[in-house]
Amino acid sequence: MRGRTIALAVLLLGVPLQADILVDFNEDPYDFCTCVYYPTPSPDPLGGRHWNNVWGDIQDPNHVESFSDLVDTTGAVVAGLALSVSGFQADVPNGMNVDGAYPQTAQIDAVGTEYGEPPGIVTISGLTEPEYTIRLLSSASDDPERSWYNDDTRRTDFAIGGVTKTVHCYANTNYVESFWNVAPVGGVITVEVTGATPGGTETYSWGYLNVMEIIVPEPATLSLLALGCLAVIRRHRQFAT
Repeated sequence: MRGRTIALAVLLLGVPLQADILVDFNEDPYDFCTCVYYPTPSPDPLGGRHWNNVWGDIQDPNHVESFSDLVDTTGAVVAGLALSVSGFQADVPNGMNVDGAYPQTAQIDAVGTEYGEPPGIVTISGLTEPEYTIRLLSSASDDPERSWYNDDTRRTDFAIGGVTKTVHCYANTNYVESFWNVAPVGGVITVEVTGATPGGTETYSWGYLNVMEIIVPEPATLSLLALGCLAVIRRHRQFAT
């Protein structure tokens, strides 16, 4: 029993956990109407983190864009992990570089969906951990030629697993919303993005998704379990003497 407990403690303390995954939602590089594309370089200029650049499809909102061979922040390919994007009405260079946590290229473009339209869908598959934290950035820009646009709020509804959270984006602002302890179903997490019900002076509303972070469990969780195993060893020794 003692040997098995020691082996378990050593195994838990030495388990390499997967690094977090960063996703930048861009303009479609194949959309020659706008010719705007802001991919985030890997490694990025802030923390040397690696990114996954994905996009929606403004030509056919019902078309699914699929991405595989996703990498974590260290640049390592995560085996089996894939992401798909569908249902968004537009790819837009809409965000503002006002959040120091992300590079400018990750903030200034997004996929978007208008209030009253079906939600945009982001599906993450091939997830292997029991729980994740999903962090989502929504950003709205200033437009000096449209004063009414700057006075309005851009309201985004994010929904995961039946839980909906609303983000309010004013001109020149970024907002981040986090979903904690999200359990994949069959290895899959689905994120729905919609334009929330207009409020205040708004006449309509758009929902934006600029950045997604897929955050794996903290190493502290396994460390505490390993320490518990070590405590069992010490107690066993006390009773054996």
